[in-house]
Amino acid sequence: RSLCDWSSDVCSSDLNLNDVQVIGTRSFQYCDDLNNIGSLSNVTTIGSLAFYNCYSLTSVDLTSVTEIQVSAFYNCNNLQSVSNLNSSLSKISNYTFSGCNSLTTINLSSVEEIFEQAFLGCNSLTSINLSAVNYLGSIVFSSCSSLSNVVLGSNLTTIFGQTFEHCTSLTTINLEYIERMLYYAFYGCNSLTSIDLSNIQEIGEGVFSDCSLSLVILGTSLTTIDSYAFGNNGIIDTFIFPIQFDWSNNSNVNN
Repeated sequence: RSLCDWSSDVCSSDLNLNDVQVIGTRSFQYCDDLNNIGSLSNVTTIGSLAFYNCYSLTSVDLTSVTEIQVSAFYNCNNLQSVSNLNSSLSKISNYTFSGCNSLTTINLSSVEEIFEQAFLGCNSLTSINLSAVNYLGSIVFSSCSSLSNVVLGSNLTTIFGQTFEHCTSLTTINLEYIERMLYYAFYGCNSLTSIDLSNIQEIGEGVFSDCSLSLVILGTSLTTIDSYAFGNNGIIDTFIFPIQFDWSNNSNVNN
């Protein structure tokens, strides 16, 4: 069966959803006391804003879920664990876990697309594996202030604007497959000290502004460095770039 849209009149601290397949739009929004949703073993779809502002919810098991719509768990600020993501769940929609600032555990290793602001402000996340991701939207992990380690795969070639902005604990991320980085992608990542951009073609405005870089490696495919790309990094001890790079077309670089 399906839970109809706007069905929050069924709110309680504990729910039995064993026979539910679809959780509709806004089904449990503002269910402040909801802390246990039990098994979702038959649920395949979670609608937009389904658990919006469910402040007491602490964990969720997505074993059978193959579709999560926009803002489904938005601002569930006590949600700590999201477990057993179905291997067929290939997309994380916009704002899905935005504001879940207690979230520490989620396995994204089979996810292929993560859309805008999906994990904005999840400041308890410490490590993520994005090895299967081929699309990573803007502001996805912005202000994830405890995130220190990120694994990227070879299918991801573009990082959009502000994706990791203000990830102030980020120390390790492999960027050797990335070809394009757009505006302020790593702005304010002030624990990041070294980057290998061997395949980079374009570095957008302010991408690494306000970082703490001491080692930068750029490859021979580089064509564009936009304004303030490396601004406010202090002294970069080692900056390796292709000898044929045309600085005359990139005269707005400021560091």
